[in-house]
Amino acid sequence: MHTLQWLLKPNSATLLLVLCLSLGISSAQDEQEILSVDIRAAKTGENKYSVTLTVTNNMDKPMAVRVTIEDNPIITYPYGHFTYTSCVYDTQSYFWDIIVSESTDIVGTAEVVSDENICPSGEEQYHAVGYQVSAAYGIH
Repeated sequence: MHTLQWLLKPNSATLLLVLCLSLGISSAQDEQEILSVDIRAAKTGENKYSVTLTVTNNMDKPMAVRVTIEDNPIITYPYGHFTYTSCVYDTQSYFWDIIVSESTDIVGTAEVVSDENICPSGEEQYHAVGYQVSAAYGIH
């Protein structure tokens, strides 16, 4: 019996094993990031910026995606505050010209939407309608 007592003593390896089993091997494996976004702004003049929002499809099938910059009263869109909807296969970039009156954050979002007449018909698509990601960029 004395030789089996080491099995009953908690050691770091045993505690780690119990923790991994109770939490699952990896929550990252369960929740794959379907889309990822990156937003950048380049100064083009006095309080003027060119904003680029890059959307990356991390799946192996295309998906219909709606892309926009969230409303912000500090931002003016001289050519329009556009919302883009397109079929994203891998990586695609979207552009806006803006004017800001003071320091602010620009928040861009990408959302998977219904694929009606957006992606080519007959092509298998990844359906995750409602999945949304966003990214922010600070202008100071």
